[in-house]
Amino acid sequence: MMQMFKGINLTHKLISLSWYLLCLCWPLSAAAQNTDATKLTVAYLYQMSKFTKWQQEAFSDDNAKLEICYVGQQTPTLEALLNKLASRKSNGREIATHHFADGQIILKQKQACQLIYFSEQTWLELSYEQQAAITKQRLTIGDSKAFLKQGGMLALIPVKSKLAIFVNPKAVEQSQIQLEARLLALAKKVTQ
Repeated sequence: MMQMFKGINLTHKLISLSWYLLCLCWPLSAAAQNTDATKLTVAYLYQMSKFTKWQQEAFSDDNAKLEICYVGQQTPTLEALLNKLASRKSNGREIATHHFADGQIILKQKQACQLIYFSEQTWLELSYEQQAAITKQRLTIGDSKAFLKQGGMLALIPVKSKLAIFVNPKAVEQSQIQLEARLLALAKKVTQ
């Protein structure tokens, strides 16, 4: 009798697994793909914060929150996903999230936004000197190789339906930030 139930249970599991795999392979609509890419990007930002070490001067005090900021045009999906990070911690620090329309505002705040995700356009609107000032104590992440070639540190770029991490080693070396070897091992190098 138990053998019969085991067989039904296994058959049920195989059917469920088949449906699951079918759903994974089915093409998604553009909106669903954008939502999934945004979820993945936010997850990467959170994970990258765990493998990054900032100098103490990057924070106002020992209890200061890690600020993850987005610079560019805000979307409701991105805003909602970033706000979910506010309930988490990274390296023992609570997380706060902020959105800014342009990078100029960040320059006026000395100890804000330790991790910044830039849209390509907002990064390119900054001068070289402004970019260098931002990357001194902040981890800058973008979404293109052009971002890296203009002095950004890391980029999350879609490659064959996956998100790949690219790094500009020179920008990381010139900053006061340390990226753990585990993160650097995953990243592909791009030179300026």
